[in-house]
Amino acid sequence: MGQVLTHVPCPECGTSGDSDPEQSHWQCSNCGNGFFLRRCTACSRVSYVDGLQGFHTPWPCTWCGRYNQGFSQNQDPAAASAAELAAEVHRYGRPGGPAGPDTGGRDRTQAHDMAVAVGPASPGAPSPRHGQVPTPTPGTWHFVRKRGVLAGAAVMVAVAAALAALLGPPDHGGSNKPPLLTRSARPTLRQTSTAATIACASGSIELIGSSTFGPVVQAAASIYTGRCHARINVVYGDVGGKGIDSAYAAATVNAAVQSKPAQAGSMIAMYNGETSSAPFLTPDPLGVLIFSMVAHTGLYPGSDISSSELKRLFLQGGEPGKIAAGRQAGTGTRITLLGFLGRQGPEPQVSGNSCPPPAGSAVCTEYSNMGLLSFVNKTRNVIGYAEVDHESNGHPAGYPDASVLSINGIAPTPANVRNGSYNFATVANLYMPPHPSALAKSFYQYLLQYIAANQSGGLITCSGVPKKLEDNC
Repeated sequence: MGQVLTHVPCPECGTSGDSDPEQSHWQCSNCGNGFFLRRCTACSRVSYVDGLQGFHTPWPCTWCGRYNQGFSQNQDPAAASAAELAAEVHRYGRPGGPAGPDTGGRDRTQAHDMAVAVGPASPGAPSPRHGQVPTPTPGTWHFVRKRGVLAGAAVMVAVAAALAALLGPPDHGGSNKPPLLTRSARPTLRQTSTAATIACASGSIELIGSSTFGPVVQAAASIYTGRCHARINVVYGDVGGKGIDSAYAAATVNAAVQSKPAQAGSMIAMYNGETSSAPFLTPDPLGVLIFSMVAHTGLYPGSDISSSELKRLFLQGGEPGKIAAGRQAGTGTRITLLGFLGRQGPEPQVSGNSCPPPAGSAVCTEYSNMGLLSFVNKTRNVIGYAEVDHESNGHPAGYPDASVLSINGIAPTPANVRNGSYNFATVANLYMPPHPSALAKSFYQYLLQYIAANQSGGLITCSGVPKKLEDNC
């Protein structure tokens, strides 16, 4: 109904056809071949995937030739839209043909600006630029596509044979050839939605706040600004003695919008969960954050702690011989812990001591996720809570003297969050101004895809999580 169509080139016959820009599948009206559209995890470009691709089988990227693991027709986190594919073709040229804007297949402006990230433990090392991949030579697509089709066909033949053995011979006149789908159900969850075009936008934005998912935003910003003429400043942690955490960020951006709404479109607060202290801002979810209890190695020999002991440590004044290290009052991480422990009403009166606490005190607070992990790692009698991206033998990566604890025997894993047995988790939100800039909107859409392709032990997509989490995603 008056919708502008997107022109998509066919990799098989070379002709172009129209497509609904939001669709994640396309069928050529000239040769009849159909394709699903998926984003490659190796080069981040939108690839054609053959319409006969087998379920959960590797598929080859149209651009770089790398194989991507698994495939699903519905709710595939790698799903991309026809509009995104059109943007890729406009930038890089047709697959197997001439390169796009320059011979390296990159945006000419990528060297002009870069992401600036400020964090206490992870200075922003430049991430590899996903645009720097070789464009397949003519004919490569046909080769890798045939390999993908053969792999998918082998799976479907095996399935067909098994069904034939169970159900008997097919009806006369029936066909054993799997039909090409002409309509694919679009993902319903926001973090895997492909409704918006992920395209470069220029300008400058600043994201401040959460140190739990700030490093992920920082990594994505490095890639985005490597491909686009933009500047993205990511700030978190104890910067300049200000203690820039999620509570500080929500209040700062909210005040900017309230006083100068026209100039605040480029400011974004990173917050864990939801807050009522930012009424002028709107939360846009990125995924689910998983928090872990962490203790100095040996403090809990069984690497397990009960919820009743957690309440004694963090709600009732602590335990002799142990220091309970937490996060600042008002931060999303701290509020998530209190909610997990069933605290109702105002927060308990706790010391505002910075870590390490003075003699005689059993509690202290850290400004950042990394600061808390560092304090636990170097102090023998400390237990705290943090988001942990990766583990090695039960230790947070980079913190060998800290151990991740189970709670009531349940480990903090993505699988346990999804099955509902582990509940110390919340939604990672970008709190946006009422009128975000074009760059803010574009980068948010890119972040969704980046997180879907780079899920870890601490940040996952909203797909498949319990309803109480999914409702806020």
